[in-house]
Amino acid sequence: MEMPVAVERGDTPAVELRGISKRFGGVQALRDVSFSAVRGEVHAIVGENGAGKSTLIKILAGAYRPDAGQVFRNGTRIELSSPADASRAGITVVHQELTLLPDLTVAENVSAASLPIARFGVIDRRTVDRRAAEALGVLGATPDLHQPVGELSLPQQQLIEIARGLAMGGEVLVLDEPNSALTAVETAALLDVVRGLAATGRTIILISHRLDEIFSVCDRVTVLRDGESRGTWAITETTIPRIIQTMIGNVEMPASGQTGPASGAPQLALRQITGGGVGPIDLSVGGGEIVGLVGLEGSGIDTILRIAAGVVRAQGQVEIAGRPIRLRHVRDAIDNGIVYLPPDRKSEGLWLDYSVERNIATGNLAPVRSRGMLLPALVRSHAWTWIRRLGIRAPSPSFAVGGLSGGNQQRVLLGRCLAAEPKVLLLSDPTRGVDVLAKAEIHALIRELAARGMAICLASSEFEQVLEIADRIVCMRQGRVIAEGPAAQFTKASLLENVGGYVARGMDEGRGRS
Repeated sequence: MEMPVAVERGDTPAVELRGISKRFGGVQALRDVSFSAVRGEVHAIVGENGAGKSTLIKILAGAYRPDAGQVFRNGTRIELSSPADASRAGITVVHQELTLLPDLTVAENVSAASLPIARFGVIDRRTVDRRAAEALGVLGATPDLHQPVGELSLPQQQLIEIARGLAMGGEVLVLDEPNSALTAVETAALLDVVRGLAATGRTIILISHRLDEIFSVCDRVTVLRDGESRGTWAITETTIPRIIQTMIGNVEMPASGQTGPASGAPQLALRQITGGGVGPIDLSVGGGEIVGLVGLEGSGIDTILRIAAGVVRAQGQVEIAGRPIRLRHVRDAIDNGIVYLPPDRKSEGLWLDYSVERNIATGNLAPVRSRGMLLPALVRSHAWTWIRRLGIRAPSPSFAVGGLSGGNQQRVLLGRCLAAEPKVLLLSDPTRGVDVLAKAEIHALIRELAARGMAICLASSEFEQVLEIADRIVCMRQGRVIAEGPAAQFTKASLLENVGGYVARGMDEGRGRS
């Protein structure tokens, strides 16, 4: 894809929403929201899960029609009654949830919205390949164009999703959590692309929970809370604490900090583990300790968790409280008190069509059945216990999980894991795609669990998360442990140096404007 010549920003908004309101039954999702972004601007929209961001995006995408309000494009009022209307208006939305077709190739997915047709009604394969190569080239990605997308990793698929949005030629590009599955290095590259696209005249609307990244790449930020716009600021005229306070109101943020050193013998020990592309690995987690695993894509940090959870078979010895165990299946791990929370809650963790209570009950059926039969009253009572403890915001326990915000879905998944009463909790990116308050609450819960003696091993692509919450950090690269030690001895830069194998200058000072 050829990058257009850099342009000056104009005063007329490239896209503007005036007085947008939207109600779903008894829920007012948006109330009199106004927002605008000019050509060449990167404009962030932030807010807690449930603040109205998703509804606003779907109105821009033409998926929802507002009950009141108007949408303008380059100063002209437009009607967005369908996604086709949005596309014709030059508005492209790249959603957080992947919409790729796993059996089609990379190139076919990039052009899926408008496959070029050659003579005799056949697909023009040359054009398909050229479009894909150009769009992916903008992102700095070079996958095999003819490889089925289903064979790619989640971060690679995320880049394909973004490339498809670029290939559609939208002048207004809405990115909904585009880097939620990306590593720190991949995220930095993507943010450079975002800034480059804006410099050439596109308008970028960025929805993200990662405020440090917003402050590094965006020009302005708009805050939504409870379906209302609470203000718009130039990045140079505000601060992260001010944005957080505007997002959450008068809610007190949970305290941060590590739990302290573990006591006693290791609760979980992996000795000379080899398999799934990692090893040999020695790793231990003590009762009451939070161990953070950090590494780039392909480093093996999640593979280690999957081995310990019985998902991936490996050679070596696994011990619980000094006792060797055999892990031939996930059930073996659960029976020995090891529970795993996967990184992708939608495809691996939850049954989206099932209710909150049914999802939680699957973590441990013992409290909700009698004589081999599930008792609805016990299922409901058991669910309420975890709804209250974890602060799950749902209309009722019978509400389908797929209708909840990302933060509440993550709480349901945590509830299901904790219902199994684990001795060892394995967490893979436990706060991916949740807002700042939900992240703080999940961190507080993790610290509380460790304080009660649970052994916790956390793999995360967010270095800040590991530095904030872990007692001890293990750095991995190419399936091997490169460095480990108390969290206090690491910085963001030193983590990147260890996992990337190169010197990361300036990482601790921040990137761009702050």
